[in-house]
Amino acid sequence: MACPDALARLKSTPLKDEAEEIWDMYFKKQTHLGLDRLILKQLQTPPLDDKTMGMQLQVTTHSRPLAPVDIFWLCRILKISKKAVEHMYLEELDTEADFTDRIL
Repeated sequence: MACPDALARLKSTPLKDEAEEIWDMYFKKQTHLGLDRLILKQLQTPPLDDKTMGMQLQVTTHSRPLAPVDIFWLCRILKISKKAVEHMYLEELDTEADFTDRIL
């Protein structure tokens, strides 16, 4: 996990030889245009094999939490049912196991 400030300092760290490649990956290759575009990109990516069904995507962010209206529009843009979306706050979970139990 990185932030733009950390990437700007890469050239003065032990990772200086990889700084340009990491910079390009963060700013050019990653999807930073919004949650809807990130999910659409994932939905359009072909499965790794014939046994793969569906998608689980965990998104953690420092942005403001999604409001119900945001989830409504996200579902509408992605053309998915609201029932397909599980929205939770980290404060609701005590452990990673709680998270896993909740999504499985």
